[in-house]
Amino acid sequence: MTRQKVSIVIPTTGKRQNLLQRAITSAFVDDESLSTEIIVIANGAEWEDFSLPDGIELPLNATIRVLCAKQADANHARSLGIEYATGMVLRFLDDDDYLIPEAARAQYHFTLQENLDFCSGNAEIRDQDNSLIDTLVQPEEQTACAATLTRKRVQLTFSPVYRTATLNGLQWPVGLRQSEDIVWLVRYVTAAHRRWKHFDCAVGVWYQHAGERQSLNRPSGFIHEATAQALLEAKVTLQQQRRWDEHLAHLTAEALMDLVHRSFPFRPLYWTSVANQALQMNQRARPPQPVYAYAGFRQFDPRLLLWLLLPKRWFSLGWVSAKNLIAGRDYRRTL
Repeated sequence: MTRQKVSIVIPTTGKRQNLLQRAITSAFVDDESLSTEIIVIANGAEWEDFSLPDGIELPLNATIRVLCAKQADANHARSLGIEYATGMVLRFLDDDDYLIPEAARAQYHFTLQENLDFCSGNAEIRDQDNSLIDTLVQPEEQTACAATLTRKRVQLTFSPVYRTATLNGLQWPVGLRQSEDIVWLVRYVTAAHRRWKHFDCAVGVWYQHAGERQSLNRPSGFIHEATAQALLEAKVTLQQQRRWDEHLAHLTAEALMDLVHRSFPFRPLYWTSVANQALQMNQRARPPQPVYAYAGFRQFDPRLLLWLLLPKRWFSLGWVSAKNLIAGRDYRRTL
C-alpha cells in the first residue's frame, strides 16, 4: 500500500521541552494509509544546543527531522519548513499547542479525498487545568476568501491543512510577532484561487499557559494594524484578479470596523483613516460591538461615536491596566 505523507512543521526555541514533546506526539497519525513527517525547526540563541525531548516513541510510519536556524523568528522557521517538506499535505503547529489525533487524521483524509488546496478545522481553547475555555468554529462561508476576510475567521496555525504544492513561493511574514497567522492566511487565499472546504470538527487545541509566549498578552492597538493592512491589501489584490465582489466587500468592511473599535483608543487618527476606507467598501458598515446598535446611537456615523466614546475608553483602559498591575493579568486568552 502506498502511503500518503503528511508534513507537520513545528518551530521551537527549545525552551518548552515538555510542551514540545506533547506537540510532537499529538502529530503522529495511527493510519496504515498515511505516514507522518515531523519537521522541528529550532531557532534562536540556543539552536546549537537543541535536542529533541526524551521519551518520544516513534511509530513505524513516522519520521522526525530537526532543522536549525540562527534567526530567532518562528515565521522564518515556518518558511524553512515549507522548503524541506516532502509530504502531499502540510500543517503548521506551534510547540505549545497540540493536535487531536483522530480529528486531525480525518481532516487529512477529507482534504485528499475532496482534492482541496486547503481545509480548515475548528479549534478548542484550553487552560493549564485542561478546562475548555471555548470552541472556535469556522464561519459558514462558501469560499476561501470569504472565510478568511470575515471577522469570524479561525486563523490559528494548526487549523488549516494545506496541499503542499500550493505553498510554493510563499513566505511567512518575517519579523511580525502579532497577527502573523492572519496575515499569512490572507496572503495565501488572495495569491490564487483556492479550493477550500470547512472541516466541522475540532482538530487541535490552542493551549493557554502562564509561561513565556511569543505573542502579546495585554491590550494593544499594534497587534491589529498588520491585520488591517492585510485586509486592505487583499481588496487591491482581488480587484486586480477580478475576484472582488459585493459580499467580500461587506465582510471585509465589517472586519475592518471591528478592528477599528478594538484599537481606536491607541491611535485614533490612524484608525479613523481605516474606518474611512471600510466605509468606502460598504457605507452601512458598523463595528459589531452592541453599543453601535443602541437606541439613539444607530443614526450616528460610527466615526463620530468612536470619538465621543474615546474619553470613557481611555479611562477604562487605564483602570484595567492599573488593576492588572496590582492583581496580575489572567494568562487565559480568547480570540
